[in-house]
Amino acid sequence: MATTIIDKLNHLLQDEIVGMHMYLHYSFIVSGRNMIPLKQFLTAQAADGLRHATLIGDKIASLGGTPLTKALDEEFPTTFNNANEMLAACLKFEKEGIGEYTSLLKEVINNDIALEMFLKTIIADEIHHVEELEKMLKEF
Repeated sequence: MATTIIDKLNHLLQDEIVGMHMYLHYSFIVSGRNMIPLKQFLTAQAADGLRHATLIGDKIASLGGTPLTKALDEEFPTTFNNANEMLAACLKFEKEGIGEYTSLLKEVINNDIALEMFLKTIIADEIHHVEELEKMLKEF
């Protein structure tokens, strides 16, 4: 497998680790009358980040690469005035992730069916996350 594909998968792995940390951090600091459902949502997102990171790490190893589990510089907002600001930060993070996954998908489409399907599955998960966040941010 081309080194650049493994490098890009490693970048996605590190992004998922950052996302896991971000969602876990947000689950610790969320407060207010919607704290309980938001905490549950954020904790589930952290667990999903761990699941994605595990899948990507395994894929990298199966392709002959070495998974890099050191997170990138964790630059995500850590203070908010309200829950909507926090959810908007999550939405931005998820949309950026979809862009990165889609970029790699374009490189492997029609060349590696297994990797193509693998990426499409994760992209579908990420799109679901975006849809959930968009619904949460809508006003009644």
